[in-house]
Order: sequence, then C-alpha cells, then structure tokens
Amino acid sequence: MSQGIHVFGSASMGALRAAELAAFGMEGVGAIYEAFQRGALQDDDEVAVAQGPAEQGHRALSEAMVNIRATLRLAEEEAVISPAVGTGLERIAKRLFFPERVYPRILAAATREGWPEGELTAFREWVSQGRVNLKRADALAMLRVMRERREVAPRPKEVQFSFEHTDTWEALRREAAGLPSGHASEEDIPREALLDELRLEGRYATVARLALARALALDEARRQGLRHDEASLVRTGHALREALGLVDPERFGKWLEESGVENFQRLLRDEADVHWVQGMFAPELEQGLLDHLRVTGEYMVLMARVRDKQRVLREQGLDALTSAAERIPPGESWRWYFGTRLGRSIPGEPGGLCTCRGVRGCPGAGGGGVEGVALRLCARSQVG
Repeated sequence: MSQGIHVFGSASMGALRAAELAAFGMEGVGAIYEAFQRGALQDDDEVAVAQGPAEQGHRALSEAMVNIRATLRLAEEEAVISPAVGTGLERIAKRLFFPERVYPRILAAATREGWPEGELTAFREWVSQGRVNLKRADALAMLRVMRERREVAPRPKEVQFSFEHTDTWEALRREAAGLPSGHASEEDIPREALLDELRLEGRYATVARLALARALALDEARRQGLRHDEASLVRTGHALREALGLVDPERFGKWLEESGVENFQRLLRDEADVHWVQGMFAPELEQGLLDHLRVTGEYMVLMARVRDKQRVLREQGLDALTSAAERIPPGESWRWYFGTRLGRSIPGEPGGLCTCRGVRGCPGAGGGGVEGVALRLCARSQVG
C-alpha cells in the first residue's frame, strides 16, 4: 500500500487481515470481513479448511466454520431446525478441529449428545441442497468491487504512514521471493546445476557480484516506487534486443524459449529499473568502477593500454582530438566501431546500444567523430 497498490481482502484469511489492517488502508469486502471487523469473529480457524492435493484441484475436504454458521442460520429461518438445535450444532462444530468439521461428523456428535433426532434427520436431508458457501459469495463480491474500481481508473493508493524496511521484513521478503513457483517438472534442469557450470568456469564470484548489484538496484527502485510508461519499456526492450543481436523476431522467440524467460515484461521492467538506478548513482558509480578494477586486478592492465593509446595519439600528432574529428567522413565511425571493432552490422539505433554498453560520446553521435579517431588509433596500437 505504501507503494501505491490498492490491497483488498475477503472471504478467508484475507478478510481477517483486512480487519487487522483496515486502519492502514487495506479494504475488506463481505460479511466475513464485517464480522471480523466488528469483533463478532476473532479466531482464524473460522475460515480454515482442510484441502486435497494439487492433482485434485485443492478441493476442500472440510467445511469452514463461517459457512457452517451461515448454513445453520438459514436452516433456522426455513424452520428446518429450531434455534436451540442450531446453537447446539454450532457449538459442536466449533469444538471440532477444523479438518474434522464435516456435517456427518457434526450430526453424529449431536446424536450422541441426545439432540432431537427428528430435527437432525430433517437437517441431514436439507443440507445437501441448502448449505451456504459464504466464503465463495464474499470472494465474488470482492471481485465485483475490484472490477468496479478498475473501471473508474483509481489513483495510486495514498497512505498516512511510513513503512519501515526492518531487517526482519527484508529477510521475510527475500525468503518469499526465493520460493519455487510450483511449476517445475521432472525434466527441468535444477538451478544449482546451472550455477555449478558457472563455478567450473571460474566465473561464479564475478557474476555473483554483478547479480548482487542488480538485486540492490532493483531493491532501490522498489523503495523509490519507480514506475515506467509504455514508451520507456519499448525503448528498453529495443536496446536489449539490439545488444543481444535479437532484432529478428524468430531469433528473439528462440532466445526467450532457450533462456527460460517466462515473463519478458517483468524482465523489461527490471532492466528499466536497473538503468534508472545506474543513472541516479552515476557519480558514485565511477569511483566504484575504479575500485572494482583495483580489487579484480584489471586496473593495471587497462591503465597500461590507456598509456599506450595516448602515446600512439601523440605520435600521430592527434593530441588535439577536436580538430581530428573533421577527418572522419559521416557514418565511418559507425562502420568502424560496429563492423571492425565489434564484428557485427550497424544496429537500427546505434546510439542506444552504445549507451547500453556504457560508451560516452558514441562514434557518430554529437562529437562522436572524435571518439571514432581515438577508437581507430586504439585498434591500430593493439595490432602494432
């Protein structure tokens, strides 16, 4: 809710949570929520049921106490049982452990306690058609409320509190995010096997650091309540496909399948979040990059290359790069950079791809001719 999301609860534990969090803005719907809200119901076993396995559709194997209460009240209204018998059956049901709350067991206990057999028989015959599913009715009511709310395009939720990201909350959130989806099959390759291949290549530590940076960036984006419009996501998607060489729809579709990407929109939102956070922390990022190069041992190697390239520039009389820009014909920088340097065709939006690669002053774009001269001389210096 603190991130602008409207949260509703109804029918089951959602009704109980809505009653508990109503003061913070959670919205409850239905008779069960109202009973919890006014204190008529307090126990969470009022909505609990035993459920069958997934292959049976998680079918309810017992009756919720809230449904039993509603059914008994209707039976009283229709004169199937007296209020006294209704109250007695209600007490019997409440004493039972929630997985044992089924009408045959409730009626058997009532018989042992000596309740009028005539009324019990009448109820037994009536309940197969007369039972009330209050949980279902409340759930449908909530869906109707949500549909009506969406039709009027509500504004983001506004709350009067500040949510604190405590250590306990963060640990719980990360634990929940790591739960399996429940859709894995026997043919699926375990995630750990994939990571083992990364370890065998000796790249696990490096990739783990990059993954950590990505996770922290996404966490910061969520903390900031960041949202992207459709145009921004389209640009992000185009840049990503360009960077991976996936402009062709067929290649893109194959990549989605082979990479196990089930939700490309989610991946796009994450990419857009990461790019935004990267821009936000640009000043800190430059110092962080230098420190990263130092701790990985790459700093000295790259610095040696920089000095060598500067030497080549001086030897070619190109200390003043601004005047050298005029020597590059239009488009040649792009052809050299993508064709010779990267060994690929020029993309539809080369500037976006350069930005994605972290290149400032891309060749051919606003002063990029200067970079084109430098890049060609860099290549010349590397080949002797």
